[in-house]
Amino acid sequence: MPTHFRRDELEQLSRLGRTMEGPELISAYNSWARSHGFIQRRARSLLPALERVRERRAGSQWHQEEVNALLSLVGNQPLRYVVQAHHRWADKHGHPRRSAAAIRFQLHCRGISAGACGAWILVSLVRKLTGRSASTLNLWVRAGVARRGTGPSDWSLCRRDIVRLARKRPLWFAGISRANLIQLLESDDLVDRILELCPPGNPGRGRGRAVMVVQLGRKFPSCAAAAKACHLERHSVAAALREGRPAGGYTFRAVAG
Repeated sequence: MPTHFRRDELEQLSRLGRTMEGPELISAYNSWARSHGFIQRRARSLLPALERVRERRAGSQWHQEEVNALLSLVGNQPLRYVVQAHHRWADKHGHPRRSAAAIRFQLHCRGISAGACGAWILVSLVRKLTGRSASTLNLWVRAGVARRGTGPSDWSLCRRDIVRLARKRPLWFAGISRANLIQLLESDDLVDRILELCPPGNPGRGRGRAVMVVQLGRKFPSCAAAAKACHLERHSVAAALREGRPAGGYTFRAVAG
């Protein structure tokens, strides 16, 4: 007689095992097996299978200390890293390793997002805050200015890399509201610098933008006009605006046209 149990058999055995024992269980199971076209089982194969089912069911229940350890890891890193950290904790404290699906389900039941919101930020949130496309954020990653988490479900960017990029290329964040910049960068000084270079509502990108030359106190309709007045190349003024640095002894700011 084959000893392999199908999934339907194990599920029925688990249901019966909650309320029955011994001969009563064996009789009830074989009655069900006959009516559903499954093989009838003897006690020597049925009872060990029931014990395995009970052990598996007991192992699927989370202890409170497992839940507490999980909650302490959530919110500061992508789900994949949460799973790895929880596995390390489980090995150290003698608990079973939980799958990513089980961990995600525990978080869902408690109304907690599996997305990072601290050191790592979900790309969907970065897109919402910045208004930038997914292809633009992909360029950040390929250019090496931002690190990316792994897996399509938890694609996240490192907040530290985004802050470093904002310091080096402040005009890449032009046109974003103060509230969104604060949530993204968590730095009042950096946000003030970005808003000073390019106020919200002015995209500050592309040809034809208005440019203020601070030393001259004059506003020019484009980078080319400002460059001509300062005897510089247009690309030098554009780079100065993009990187937030002086060029040729002049300070340039993008302003509303």
